[in-house]
Formats: sequence, structure tokens, C-alpha cells
Amino acid sequence: MKSIKSLFALVATVALLWTSTSIALAQGAGSDQPTPIARGPHISGVVQVMAHRPPAAGAAATSSAVGCTVPGGGNVKTDCASTGRPVNETWVATNGSLLVAGANDYNSYNGQGQDGFYWSTDGATWNDAGPLDVFPHNNNNGAGDPGLAVDASGVVYYSSLFFNFYRCNVGGVELLRRDPATGSWSSYQIAADSSAQFQDKPAIALDETTGHVYVSWTQFGSCSGSGVTSPIKVAVLPTGSSSVSPSQILPVPGSTYSQGSSIQPDGQGGFWIAWEEYPSASATTGSIQLAHWTGTGWAVLSGANAWETISPLSFTDLPSPLPGFAFRDNSFPALAVANGNPEVAWTAYNSGSGPGRAYLWSSGSATMLSNSGGDQFFPAIAPDGSGGVFVSYSQVNAGQGTYDQWLWHGASPTKVSTAPSNPSQDAFFSGQFIGDYNGMTLLSGQAQPIWTDIRSADPTYPGWEMDSMTVPGTTGGTTSTVPSAPTLQASAGDSQVTLTWSVPFDGGSPITGYNIYRATTSGGEGTTPYVTVDSSTTTYTDTGLTNGVPYYYEVTAVNTNGESAPSSEVSATPAAVTAPSAPQNLQARTARGHNARGVQLNWSAPASDGGAAITGYNVYRENGSTCDGNESQLTVLGNVTSYSDTATTSGASYCYDVTAVNAASLESLPSNQASAIAK
Repeated sequence: MKSIKSLFALVATVALLWTSTSIALAQGAGSDQPTPIARGPHISGVVQVMAHRPPAAGAAATSSAVGCTVPGGGNVKTDCASTGRPVNETWVATNGSLLVAGANDYNSYNGQGQDGFYWSTDGATWNDAGPLDVFPHNNNNGAGDPGLAVDASGVVYYSSLFFNFYRCNVGGVELLRRDPATGSWSSYQIAADSSAQFQDKPAIALDETTGHVYVSWTQFGSCSGSGVTSPIKVAVLPTGSSSVSPSQILPVPGSTYSQGSSIQPDGQGGFWIAWEEYPSASATTGSIQLAHWTGTGWAVLSGANAWETISPLSFTDLPSPLPGFAFRDNSFPALAVANGNPEVAWTAYNSGSGPGRAYLWSSGSATMLSNSGGDQFFPAIAPDGSGGVFVSYSQVNAGQGTYDQWLWHGASPTKVSTAPSNPSQDAFFSGQFIGDYNGMTLLSGQAQPIWTDIRSADPTYPGWEMDSMTVPGTTGGTTSTVPSAPTLQASAGDSQVTLTWSVPFDGGSPITGYNIYRATTSGGEGTTPYVTVDSSTTTYTDTGLTNGVPYYYEVTAVNTNGESAPSSEVSATPAAVTAPSAPQNLQARTARGHNARGVQLNWSAPASDGGAAITGYNVYRENGSTCDGNESQLTVLGNVTSYSDTATTSGASYCYDVTAVNAASLESLPSNQASAIAK
């Protein structure tokens, strides 16, 4: 531990050595234009005109401070050498023994935001290296949007923007690396800014098992970022202390008008990535998307698409600013991978109505975490090491003009900030900017959230000080308790009802079983279980029922602490099973795409499943386009609504129809017929 501290002290006692394989030095030359660039609303806040500060005298702040634990009382400031200028947009990472944090740090040589760097070995005592002085000097140059990772050998990886408020051809998206052997930083510019592009909002992920660092970012199609496409890219780089070029840069499927990517390794040589996708460049509400790179290609997640929309139709972006405040906000996702499974958090309105709430998407469904208090914003997420996740977020104290920081872990959330933040007291940005996100990591099984904090008077400047604040390892709501309620679904069959439910958070103690309650009137389930099943079961078929009678069900989860609250009540009415109705709207078209071949089929599910769930489809085909009813079975599919027929001859015509099959093995009449010419 002593060697780690002494090594990091080099940052505070020697000049930072900067080696660069980028073109940033060349970009530092030239003259700034007369006025700042007016950036589009989806561009990061650190780059916006309101984040530009008057030039400041003096050099970048560095410190040899050891034992910085202010303000104490449960919260600790990471920027403990701050001279009073703002610090915001926080991030934190760990390798299990060393914590590293970053922020937009305005305690810099020119007073603009630069890449702040802070470190700790326990989360309670922090050291402040000040803003990293790695980029060319100019009164209007800035850096920010930090993302950090640190590997087992102590190499720190820092993704960042470098930019100029007045010039288009300065900067780009950068990956900085700190060599633990020397304490020096190097940088590689992954993609450069120009009059035709602006690189924005990088995110970083480290996969030591494959030796990869992933940096995702948004590439706007102009300098201003207004009215243009903004696809997300991912650079794949090797680990290690040497700054080198990416081995590949991947376009993300389904990404056109995009922002706010979050990326994490999948543990199997690839990565998951989540982002917000807008329907147009000017849209203010989008949807949350998820994609999976396997290491060799993009996985098919939804139909034939290599991406999936995971936010519900009711998803509406938070208003920016929130009612009663001036600072900008967003509904960008935060992604974690727990036991190989993606877990995604975001904050949003529901069908355009507030207050803003934090949601967690897990195992295919999104759940609101807490429906109390004021607007929730800037979520962060981290795996808990046991298959679950921590979620942290800021929450407005309604009617008070302040916010606090909260931590959720499967139970009621816990407030972890020891004093509220009041953005209106910020004199530097007039309350308009506190960053665009916050971060969180896990150290020794405990959450380490970090956030922008504005709680007390600035010692040097008017107004209140803006800092990067954290809470030393906390379990928040992790005290062992009863499980969360399962999510229950019911489907009716002939004289039976089949129940399925999700595995809920276990409350910190393993689930031992589930209780099923049944009634023939709504709300009549009572307190005595109808049947109990063990913890390995998440489905139950209730047989011997009377057709035409509705049955009502609830399910609870049980652990050593007791029984969860019941699931939402569901009902189903058994009925004699018949064949499903025919699939609808069959369409056949020539395959599209450079490497595509054959015929592409798409259809819609039947209007009726006949009383038993659809389990699959049969595709029938005949040669020619006359569709005379002589189709023969081509293939048997699962429960999908598309198929690519590649067993074709280019230029030949084919006619198709499709039938549906339900769980009773009953087949529908054929769909409409459709024909196409094969590619």
C-alpha cells in the first residue's frame, strides 16, 4: 500500500511527462475565431458556451496532500486541492485495491474545464493531482467528459474530449494512459475534430481477460452538431501503458441520431453497449437501445436486428432543465454487466408526466426503483458481485431548490449525501451546469458512488463551491431483508392456467421458494398459499380448472428473512383450445444488402392464439409467382415473425404462405400469399 501511495505522489511532485502519438500539438496552433461555437443541444455540456470561463491566471493545480478527508461526516471530497473553481461531471473506477476518479476540473491553467485526476486506496482518504496538464495551452482550450478504468498492474485509462470553444479543428476524442512505473501520462487521439465532425461524450470499458480497452463516443456530422447525424463508434484498443492506435473502430448498429453511450465488457470477449437513440437530430425524446458485440460480430437481439429497444413506449426524456432549476439534464442510460447479463438504468418521465423516476432494465423488463420524492436524475450503476446491481442517482428535494444523492440496492433507497446541494448558489455557471452524468464503482463489496456536490460557501469565490463528492464504501440499502416482489404473468389454456414469473432481487439473502395464491374473485387470494414451489422454479401450471371461469393469482418470494410483498395480481380465463387464426400481413421482398441473398419474409402474429400460446410458425413455398396453392413446407420456425430464405436461385420467383402453431400443437389456416424474386 505504501508503494502505491508513494508512486502516485510523483504526480504531485514532478512535472507531468506527456508523450503523444496524436496530432493535438499541431492542432494547438492558429487563431481562435471571434465568437464561441454555438453547439447543438445534444452536444456535451462541458463544450457548450455557458461552460466557457474567463481565462484564469496561474498554473494547473497539483497537490501532495495526503489524508484529505474533508468535509468528513460520511462524505469525502475527491478534489481536495481545489482552489475553489468548479469541479463537476464525476467518474470513479477501481482495480480492487486502488480507486481512481476524474471530473471536469476548472482549477486549471486557463480556468477552463480540464481532466481532473484523483486517487485513493480506501475511498475515505483522497489525493488530488489537479487537472492533468497534457494538452496544448490556449485560453480557450478545454477537456472533459471523463471516463476512467484501472487495470491490475495499476495502468490508468482515461477517456476524454479535447476541444476549443472557438475553433472546429482543435481536439477530438482521446485516450490517456498513466504508466504506474513512471507516473507519466501519454495520449492517443482516436478521432479528430474538424469542420465536418465533432467527437463527443466518450465512455470507457476495460476487459483484462482479452486485453482490450473499449472507448465508445458520438460522432456528430458537423462542428456544431446541429441538425446532423450523430452515430456512435467504438474503438478497440490493447491494454498496457503505451498509447497506440486502435485495432479497429466499429460502427454501432441502429445508431443514427445517438448520444449518451455506456459500455461494459461481456466477460466473453465482447461488450454490451447502451445509448439513447433519437428519431431525428432535433428530437427531444428518444428511446434506450442495447447492442452486443460478441468479439466477432454483432449479435441479433430483436427480430433480424442487431440492436434492441429496451425502454417502454411510455419513456419520455426528462425535461431539461428540471422544473425549478436551470441546469441541463438528460435521460441517457447507465450500463452494468452482472453475471454476464446486461443491466441498464435510466431516469425518465412516464408518458410525458413527472416526476422523473429511475428505472432498471433487467432480464427483459424495466422496473421503477422508487416512486417517492422529487425528480430523480443522473443515474449510475455498478454490479454488486452477487448477480445484482447498485443504482445511485441524484434526487430533487421538492420545493427546496436542492438535491441529494441516493443509493438503491433492491430495497428502499438510502440517502448517502450528508448535506443537500443547491445549484442556484453556483456563481460560475449561474446554476446552468453541474455536468451531464455521475459514476459509481464497487470496492470490497461496497458501493462507491460519486456525484457533483454544491453544499457550502466557496472559500475563494462568490457563491457556493462545486466539488466531486463521494461516500466511502457503503452498502446503502443492502441490509439483508425480504426479497423484492416477483413480476408475474399468466396465460390460459384448456382447463388450465400457466404462470411464469421473474426472479426478483433476493434482499441480500438467497430465495428459498415461492408462494402462489389463487382466487376466483379479484383481491380474494387471502393469506394462505394455494401452493408452494422451490426456488429453482419460475413457472407453474394450474390444471383441472373450469373453462370460462376467471382465476386470479399472486406470487411472493421467500428467503430467511420472510416473505416478499405480493406480485401484481394477474388473471386468466381457461377456455377450450382451438387452432390459432392465420398469421397476418405476410410480406415477401428481394433480399437487400451487399452480401444478402434470397428472399426476406416478414409477417405479424395471429389475432388469436386459439387459447394457447403461439410456439412457432411453418413456412410453405412453391416455385414461381402464380401462387396457385401448391406450396410445400419449407421450414419450421420458433416464435419469430421473420425468415430469410437463402435456399433459392438468383432471379427466380417464389411464392410463400405461413401458418401458426400453438402450444396445443394446433396449426392455423395459411396466411395471405406473397411472392418475390430472389437475389
